[in-house]
Amino acid sequence: MIIWLFNKTFLKKIGVLAIPIAIQEILTTLLQFIDNIMVSYINTPAKTATGENIAIAAVSFAGNNFFLFILLLVGISSGCSIFTAQYWGDNDLTNARRAVGASLIGATIGALLFTLPTFIFADQFIAFFTSDPSVIDLGASYLRIISISYLFTGITFSLGSSLRSITNVKIPISVSIFAVLLNTILNYFLIFGKCGFPEMGVNGAGLATLISKIVEAVLLIVLMKQFKSPLATGKLHEYFTFPTGFIARLTKTTLPVIGNEMGWALGVFAYNKVFATLGTDAATAFSISERVSFLFMVGFIGTSSATATLMGNTIGAGNISEAKENSKRIMILAILIAVVAAIVSGIIAPLWPNYIFKVTTPEMQQIITTLIICTAITLPFKAINIHGVNGLMRSGGDTHFSMFTDIGCLWIIGIPIAIVTGVVLKLPVHYVYLFIALEEVVKSIIILFRIQSGKWIRRVIEAE
Repeated sequence: MIIWLFNKTFLKKIGVLAIPIAIQEILTTLLQFIDNIMVSYINTPAKTATGENIAIAAVSFAGNNFFLFILLLVGISSGCSIFTAQYWGDNDLTNARRAVGASLIGATIGALLFTLPTFIFADQFIAFFTSDPSVIDLGASYLRIISISYLFTGITFSLGSSLRSITNVKIPISVSIFAVLLNTILNYFLIFGKCGFPEMGVNGAGLATLISKIVEAVLLIVLMKQFKSPLATGKLHEYFTFPTGFIARLTKTTLPVIGNEMGWALGVFAYNKVFATLGTDAATAFSISERVSFLFMVGFIGTSSATATLMGNTIGAGNISEAKENSKRIMILAILIAVVAAIVSGIIAPLWPNYIFKVTTPEMQQIITTLIICTAITLPFKAINIHGVNGLMRSGGDTHFSMFTDIGCLWIIGIPIAIVTGVVLKLPVHYVYLFIALEEVVKSIIILFRIQSGKWIRRVIEAE
């Protein structure tokens, strides 16, 4: 069993991709996370109900909009990357480039449609999570600035996902490292007015994010051309000229992925709204704990992304039996990684509010610590679900089943439980979180049965 699980060839293939992707996910998350941390050191006169800095709440709530946009990009790029990976495995570079072009078109349209309403209705968006006028004003101002970066974020996300689908992770990770460093330095200059720059506070964090996103997109394109990536060496028409049936096949597979991500995002928004009914501090604590949890999920986000690439290449090459065998290894490995992550996350939970974020009140420190421990408990189930949906089922083109499972459990189980425990019973915030986590448990059971059946495997590149 141990020899079978730790097959050297399998682990090498996963590790070569998973480690760089995990690092890149950390870096991508840090771009938003750094803003949260650094604005917590701004001395604002207005405070929340428990005396906390409103800057933390403002940036956290605005970050929910960015989170929603990122999930839209995940849906578009993941759906298109299914085709890129399978075409690459089938040695069909022409159609792989077309899939990249389709991803860029989708990301650009999504960014443009997202930016305008976000910019116009920023106040209303922040007001969805809090009624505190100081938080609304500050959060809306920050949100308007970062919304301008969405087009550049879409380009970067689309190209980065396409590169990973052909096992090229060096360029995206190099660009991400530079972007995080640039964002951190600019944050220091613009938030606190250092080295001759104006002291802009929260708006400085937004401007730093905007500049770093523009530089990140430009640098990624330059490096792809400089190092002659196979996805960047074609002529322009090769990316945006589609044969009959191509867009139809791509849309049939991609739309459920987009629907999955957006349906899940709206569910998370519903969760945020439930926590908002418990107070601004409860909603802020939930937002922070989810971001901390995400940092501990990057290990299996990395392995799930590596899984999607390897499985897509394997299925595209027609090696179905190998795909089935490796899917079992991946699910066991995912659970092992998640258990380790859960233990570490639970042990160091008190460090976040006490030493990393400038949380000054004992009450808020306790809320955040308890919530982080609760998120740690759910990590093994989330690992199964992420690897099952994002890694295996999507790479195999089983996007309809994965969509109905993911959204169905959320809206049929999770949301009703959240409303009853949070809105009706008004239980303490950590109890509400643990009750809604039952949907992750149910979902993981359904996914394990689906993977075991082998019905998730399809070669989507075959013409129907």
